[in-house]
Amino acid sequence: MKKLFQLGAIFCGILLTQFTFADGYVSGGVGVNACGECPADHACEDQPCQTECWVKYCHYEPCYYTTCRCVEEQVPCTRKCCRMVDQQYEVTKCKYVPQYYTETACRKVPEYYDVQECKTCKKYVNDQHCKYVPRYYWKHTSTGQTCNTNPCCR
Repeated sequence: MKKLFQLGAIFCGILLTQFTFADGYVSGGVGVNACGECPADHACEDQPCQTECWVKYCHYEPCYYTTCRCVEEQVPCTRKCCRMVDQQYEVTKCKYVPQYYTETACRKVPEYYDVQECKTCKKYVNDQHCKYVPRYYWKHTSTGQTCNTNPCCR
């Protein structure tokens, strides 16, 4: 276990020295660190006007994303209903053998009818959005322009 910790410490020491030397790497006279970041912005007001410098530019790239929302819709529908209504009918009865008479009776019968309704239905809608994200980059300018037209001197 002790040897494992010693090997780990040696390995970490080697990695630290590699990153330290990588941070001091110089490319074309402009320092670039291990993360690939651009050089620091030159303060042109503090320096005499140059014909060569690095200029920071901003480019806006579209970033598309989708949001989901719930929409309630009213959907018309027809519902069948039933109710019991009175129905009158005649019944023939016999009082004596040759005598017949009719009597009105009442009974309940089903009556069907339609009702127009609106149901609330939930519907999910996807909305497409776009926002613009700034992306910064550095551009090396070597134009040989005068101080008044050089973007570094502004």
